[in-house]
Amino acid sequence: VFPILAKPTKLSCTLLRTMPGISFAMMYASLFTKTNRIARILAGSKKRFPKRKLRFMSATAQ
Repeated sequence: VFPILAKPTKLSCTLLRTMPGISFAMMYASLFTKTNRIARILAGSKKRFPKRKLRFMSATAQ
């Protein structure tokens, strides 16, 4: 709210144009990362004998 009420400067105009896009990108990136991790866990649980150990799937990587 305060950047909208502030005197327009080059910095405030730049922030007003970029911050909404950056914030949405960060939200969607975290959702995608969480969904991808859950999908990898579920896909890994369906295999009986994994040929190689998947990275970052152990309890210590949590």
